[in-house]
Amino acid sequence: MLGSASPMDWALRQFGNCEFGDVRRTNRFVLLAASAVKNSSESLPAQTGSAGAAKAAYRFLAEPDVTHKAICTPHWEDVRHRARTPGLGAVLFIQDGTELDYTHHPETTGLGFIGDGRGRGIELQTTLCVLPGTPEPEVLGMAFSHIWVRDYEPRGKKETLAMRNARHKESDVWADSLEAIGSPPKRSSGTRWVSVSDRGSDGFSFLARAAAQGWSCLVRSKHNRRLENSDETSRYLHDFARSMPSVDTFTIDLRTRPKKPARRVLLNLAFAPVTLPPPSGTKGKSISAWCIRFGKTRLSNPWNGFLSPPTQSSASRMLWRKWSGTGIDGLSRSITSVSKPDAIWKNGKCLPSKASRHYWDYWVSLPSFCSN
Repeated sequence: MLGSASPMDWALRQFGNCEFGDVRRTNRFVLLAASAVKNSSESLPAQTGSAGAAKAAYRFLAEPDVTHKAICTPHWEDVRHRARTPGLGAVLFIQDGTELDYTHHPETTGLGFIGDGRGRGIELQTTLCVLPGTPEPEVLGMAFSHIWVRDYEPRGKKETLAMRNARHKESDVWADSLEAIGSPPKRSSGTRWVSVSDRGSDGFSFLARAAAQGWSCLVRSKHNRRLENSDETSRYLHDFARSMPSVDTFTIDLRTRPKKPARRVLLNLAFAPVTLPPPSGTKGKSISAWCIRFGKTRLSNPWNGFLSPPTQSSASRMLWRKWSGTGIDGLSRSITSVSKPDAIWKNGKCLPSKASRHYWDYWVSLPSFCSN
């Protein structure tokens, strides 16, 4: 993210316009941010360099005007502005949630429950903006982050479907992030914003709200949801995905990880259009999307009797490149940017990498990602 800029130049560009009620606070935070960039893995006292400077930093962070939003907004705006540059191609907005555990800070107020309900902390939903280039992706920065807490609710509380749909739910945080970032640039600009998210976002309301904003989406599928106008043998999404014939294969190189050497894996691809009706008892229009199935097979024994090799026809390759716009390589970079290379995801469960030689991963894509 720094590029050729010095830590001070970067901090001034990112946070020089922060509004904390006093320009001296802004200047102090720019210095603090530059020190943090120089020693990003260290604690705040180590970053500031002295006990007095650390005390001043804590005093600054305790000011009522120094909020998460006030600190981050200039950086978010800078990242979104850069992501709108014409001709970038696919720009990935990868979001996921993190639990921050403050159970052992009993004096801290404003916390909610985490984990099994016995811990206390806050939830952080972060959207990272990435250019999926080769050989290494370029991280532009954070496009948005949102802090929220889980409230305790009385056990045994009865709630109708209409009541649940009317209130704000935890699952809404995914679409809230896209709406906070804003509508994507026009397709004619040559830049396409693609939201990439894990199974937590696999809800009909997220897809509907994202489509209304004009976002392209790539969602890892969690629910074996009902399909519209499907035959009796494939009335549900995952059943339909398993029945799709493979279209193409390609390889990707995974970099070295702790205790894991660099390696090459073979992926095979299947995709087909689907129509997702709204859940029963819910108002809304059906959504046209694409069901995408990725399979990973070890190159040492590519098929191992599990499947027949996929078709390699030039027609299928041309159709996929026409539909996807970015081609197979672009989609694979989108998916591998958020896939776990050291584990196997199978039907929503994480298995050790040696548990199986082959697995399927199901994704749902809004049509704007798979069309010209």
